[in-house]
Amino acid sequence: MKVFVAAKWEDRTAAQDLMSHMKILGLTISYDWTQNDQVSRETALADFDGVMNADALVFWAPLDLGFRGAYVEMGIALALDLPVYLMGPGADECIYIHHPNVTRDLTPLLDAASSTPSDVADPAWYGHGLSNQFD
Repeated sequence: MKVFVAAKWEDRTAAQDLMSHMKILGLTISYDWTQNDQVSRETALADFDGVMNADALVFWAPLDLGFRGAYVEMGIALALDLPVYLMGPGADECIYIHHPNVTRDLTPLLDAASSTPSDVADPAWYGHGLSNQFD
């Protein structure tokens, strides 16, 4: 399964950590935007293509950080009818978290993973200590 991880640029270190864990689980990252060091037409198109080529989007939102690009990425995913896995309460003010394709339950994503090493499958790694469900 190919996954796009959406997050705030300033929180890219946590996004990189999350992507590393997903790779250990056997998930494929559709595009690693954290490797970009500039904003350009090329990076915008690569980011867009990363969402377009994904099977799911994970939105990393531990805090309300004034997301802009991540909301666009979530919108693209919803327009494509992809599942969106929301991690954290930071996007709670966005109306689209109530869309039926948005969930806080990561179980379907973990079920799609090809491997589940016990240290990575432990809910402690989800969001640096947050559980895999934010109910």
